[in-house]
Amino acid sequence: MKKFCITVMWLLCTIAAFSADLDKEFKKMIEKFDVPDSAKVVLANNPVKFWQTTLYSNEPMVKFLKDIKKNRGAEKEALRIASELPRFYPQYDESIIEGLQGFCDTLLMDMGISSLPIQCSLHVIYSDEVNSFNALTEDSFAICLTSGLLNRKGMTREILIGIVANEFTHGALQHRLRGLYSGAKERRKNELSASIASGLNAFASGFEAGLSGNTQDRTYLYLKDKDLKDKAKTSTAKYVFDYTKEQEYEADIVAFRFIEYMFGNGEDYLNALRIIGSVYNHLSSDVISQEDIITASSRINFLKYVQQHPELGNKINASMRNSRERDSRKKAEYKMSN
Repeated sequence: MKKFCITVMWLLCTIAAFSADLDKEFKKMIEKFDVPDSAKVVLANNPVKFWQTTLYSNEPMVKFLKDIKKNRGAEKEALRIASELPRFYPQYDESIIEGLQGFCDTLLMDMGISSLPIQCSLHVIYSDEVNSFNALTEDSFAICLTSGLLNRKGMTREILIGIVANEFTHGALQHRLRGLYSGAKERRKNELSASIASGLNAFASGFEAGLSGNTQDRTYLYLKDKDLKDKAKTSTAKYVFDYTKEQEYEADIVAFRFIEYMFGNGEDYLNALRIIGSVYNHLSSDVISQEDIITASSRINFLKYVQQHPELGNKINASMRNSRERDSRKKAEYKMSN
C-alpha cells in the first residue's frame, strides 16, 4: 500500500511538472506571436484593416526584411536556396479545378486578402489527399486546397477560411525564407565554432549538427511519390515544406484571431485542426527530431490555452516596437543637434 501511494504521488508530481512546463511554453508563444492589441480591436466588417494591423505591425518581420537586404553571406545563401525551390504556375497547372476558381477568388475578397499589396492567389486542385499548402510563384505565393479537403466530412466555408488564413500567414510572414535564413546563420555559426575548435573533423561535426538542429535546412526533402504518373499527388507533394514548431504556432494564433474577428469566436479554426487531426498524426515528415513534431492535438491545446487567458498578449512585439521608435527618435535628435 505504501509503495502504491509513493507511485501515485510520483505520478501526480510528474503530471504537475509537465503541466507547468506546458503552461510556460504556451505563455511564451502568446507573448511572442500573438497579434498586436490594436488588431484585436479593429472595427467589424473590415478584414483588410485586421491584416494590415497584424502584418505591418509585426516587428520581427520588419527586422527580418531589414536584415535580408544586407545581402551578405547568410542572406545570400538563404536567397539562393529560396530561388531554387520549385515554383507553382497557376496558368499552366492542369490539376487546378477551374470551375471553383470563382469561389476561391471570392473567398480571398471576403477575407480582405485580395485588397492587400501582396500577390497571393487561391486555388483548388484535384487530389484525394486531405491537404492545404502554399507554394512559391514567380512573384509571390499561391495557396492551394485539395478537393479531398473540401469534400471532407464536417467541412464548412468558415473552416476553410481558417485554413486559408493559416496558409496566408505562413506566406505573408515569409516563413520559408526566414527559416532558411535562420538555418544559414546557425550553420555558419556552427562551422566557424567547429573550425576554430578542432579543425576539419570538428568542422564536419558542427555542420551535421547544424543540419539536424534546424528543420528548415531540409528544403529539398519531398514526399516520395509512389506513382509518378499521378499528377494530383505530385502537385501536393512537390511543394511540401516543414515549418518549425514556432512558425506553426504563429500561423495558428494569427488564423485563430482572424476567425475570432470574423465570426465572434475561434471555434471554427479549432474545428479545422480537428479535421486535420482526424487524418494526420502530425504534419511534419518522419525525419525531423521529436522536439520539432507538433501534433494537431497540441495545436488545439495551445489555442484552448489562448482562449482561457485573454489577459495575455504579444509583449515581445510591443517591446521591439518601443525600442525601434526610441532609437529613431535618438537618431533624429542627433541629426538636429548637429
